[in-house]
Amino acid sequence: MVVYRVCNRAVPDASAVRVSDLTIGGGVRVWLEPATAPSPSNWVICHRLTRQLQLLGLHAEIERDLQGLVVLGWSLPFLKHRARQLRSALHHRLADFTTTARAAVVHAAQVHARHDAVGEASVVTETCDFIGEQLRWPGRLADLDGWHRHSDLPDLQIALAHIIGLEAKVAQACNEHLVYTRVLATSVCRHITAAGDHREAQHRVLAAAAPWLRASQMLAHSRQRKGDPLPLVPGGPPATLTERLIAVSVTPHSERAARWS
Repeated sequence: MVVYRVCNRAVPDASAVRVSDLTIGGGVRVWLEPATAPSPSNWVICHRLTRQLQLLGLHAEIERDLQGLVVLGWSLPFLKHRARQLRSALHHRLADFTTTARAAVVHAAQVHARHDAVGEASVVTETCDFIGEQLRWPGRLADLDGWHRHSDLPDLQIALAHIIGLEAKVAQACNEHLVYTRVLATSVCRHITAAGDHREAQHRVLAAAAPWLRASQMLAHSRQRKGDPLPLVPGGPPATLTERLIAVSVTPHSERAARWS
């Protein structure tokens, strides 16, 4: 259940969170069981859970005894807030490939330095997990897997459709960041193996990636202004990440001659 996955992410102690359907009204009740290990107070946990559910666009109310909360359904103001959060992610963090590249290169080198015997695949996997946590949205969207969202009210139907579309764009952007992360982490491992110097490997990888990062920034800002990228072939599907990067980094000879003549 999505509500349980979201609450479990907010409160890592899975044994402390329980979820059940309400018999009346079609809502969901979330309640807390005593934790075996020291944990924040119920007041803190309830407000944390409420905030996470509100970020999904749901209306949740805390019970008076602070033993749990009740999820009553969709809230148009909270759905609009989620749309703003998704747009903000697309326009800021997910449009910033330079921060991802630097973090990925540094983390990959650190993992390699801590575990000399670890394989390249392990370094890449750990670095991708690290970047995914930094981006935050891959985990958030994974919690929604298989969730069919609907409403009988026209205003909520429109809001939900808009949010689902934004989530698809955020998922695509996150995937592009993770593609870069895999490529950069792999390159760091191979440079370290060849040169044996972690700092020099980081410098070389970032220097080699600079043109691609600039192209990605330009593409991200262009996509914000104009929507989805245009197809490379008229009538074809939107260009993929690799196709777009090659397109912006290679200038046709005739165009280059005309531009500089």
